[in-house]
Amino acid sequence: MATFWYGDTATGTPTITASATSYLSGTQNETITSPAPEGLSLTSITDSGGSVSCGTPSSDATTCTASVSSGGSFTAEVDFVNSVSSPVVYSTTQASTITESGHDTGSVTIAAGATTSTSTITASTSGSSTKTSTLKFGPYTVTINVTG
Repeated sequence: MATFWYGDTATGTPTITASATSYLSGTQNETITSPAPEGLSLTSITDSGGSVSCGTPSSDATTCTASVSSGGSFTAEVDFVNSVSSPVVYSTTQASTITESGHDTGSVTIAAGATTSTSTITASTSGSSTKTSTLKFGPYTVTINVTG
């Protein structure tokens, strides 16, 4: 008899095979699932000469702050993330639509089994005043403050 441990951080269904000379091989299927998302975050950010930073993901709210040129904007994809900001799947069977409201409006969809939206949101400012937009999906909220 042999005892061993297997661990993995990548989601999926790996097959583990143990074999030794003069013995029959044995296989076992495993299912590795990701933890529930802790929040939403922005990724693949394209800005017009500024910077964007997001705080730690939280199930209550995450705040992102952007500094762009006066009247500028940025675009970003949206991710479901865990507590260390690593992308995670929210649902393997249902797409998730995240809505944007406030100064800018729109929506993006994260497909079933995916971690990231395939389209982008836009956040902008007019003049030098701070403009706020909010992304919302179920209990998850991201507040985006854009200053020009």
